[in-house]
Amino acid sequence: MHSRNHVALGLSACLLAAVTPALADEGSVGAEALDSSRAIVVSVVEGEEASGMTARFAETLVSALVRETEAAGFQTAREPLEGAQASVAGSEAAEPDLSRAVASSSGARWVIVARSRVEGSRILWRASFYDGASGGLMGADAFSAYAGLSALSLIEGSAKKTVQSAMLTISEAESTTPIDYRIELKSSDDGAAVSIGDVLMGEIADGSLEAPYFPFVVGGTVAIESRKEGYWPRRQVMNIAADGKPIVLKPLFRKTKIAFGGNYGTGRMLGLAGSFRWYPLSDLIYLRAEDSLWAAYDFSAGARPVLHDELRIGAGAYPLFDPAAKFRASVGLCASVIGTFLTSADARPRFGLDVCVEPLFLTLEWHGPTWAIVFESRFPYSVGASTGFLPREWLSVNNSGPIFFSVGILFKR
Repeated sequence: MHSRNHVALGLSACLLAAVTPALADEGSVGAEALDSSRAIVVSVVEGEEASGMTARFAETLVSALVRETEAAGFQTAREPLEGAQASVAGSEAAEPDLSRAVASSSGARWVIVARSRVEGSRILWRASFYDGASGGLMGADAFSAYAGLSALSLIEGSAKKTVQSAMLTISEAESTTPIDYRIELKSSDDGAAVSIGDVLMGEIADGSLEAPYFPFVVGGTVAIESRKEGYWPRRQVMNIAADGKPIVLKPLFRKTKIAFGGNYGTGRMLGLAGSFRWYPLSDLIYLRAEDSLWAAYDFSAGARPVLHDELRIGAGAYPLFDPAAKFRASVGLCASVIGTFLTSADARPRFGLDVCVEPLFLTLEWHGPTWAIVFESRFPYSVGASTGFLPREWLSVNNSGPIFFSVGILFKR
């Protein structure tokens, strides 16, 4: 039967640790001088020579700890014990001082001591995760098992528990640590007023704003709102980091009054369209006008191109979509007039004027602050005007149905 050693023993060891002169010579450094993204794993093998059974199990424990700390986001390395460090490594009580010495010599904030030994037919191990700045124990796990293959999975589990408990302790410690710097905000929206919570921080000038000092908690979140005349307000939830790097705000979306652009699509492969929109309600309802000019030509011998010009007018709306959303869909209706000119000299009549209605069009749009990419699907119906060439029916492309699709770009003002 397996026997679990209480992690509390490790805590007692920390309290009972005496300052060893040999290690005191190594010195220690503050947390600010150590790299919190790095971890060092050191192995302490008790009882047998390094080539014995204990060493083989110790290597399994060290490898597992390296994998788990790397998975937790640390840059991890192994470090052999030398000199004064090796002389006291046999004592669990000296582990806090050992961790400070290793951290001081390596520059890594976190030190994991992997301790193992064999007693009779059993392997005993302990993994301890230390803060090398203070020597504090952040997480640990200890276990014993029959020294066989079944112990390997148990060792892997111990390594995982050790790192998980340490990450929880680190997170809890950081969650109560206030920042010691003033938050700097970066934004491309000069003149925007920025608030954190309900407190106005100031305005963006020359791309940045240094907020007044508040003791925000490291690892916490703050709600930042930006406002600017002519733009939609934007609220963002940002994390408070310990490194003091500037917080980059996402750009504000202009309240669209007009938009213009071009598109290209099926049914008019030899042509282009230009469009214009006016928004009586910014980014919610728009009136539109579009003119398409294209040629129908099959490139066969003796064929003459047929020229078309279509003027569309209509209205659309964005139901259920936030006016500052990146993705939006609009629906609407249109009517159009299509002028057709036959270039063949013997055609009679050579000019026709058709009228179409569109009870439905649909757009799918991806928006940036000042532009949008627009995909449109439309369903035109010819009313069979006597002045034109089209009968009364739903229009189709090459008798394949109403596959009138287009893609284009809009520039918003």
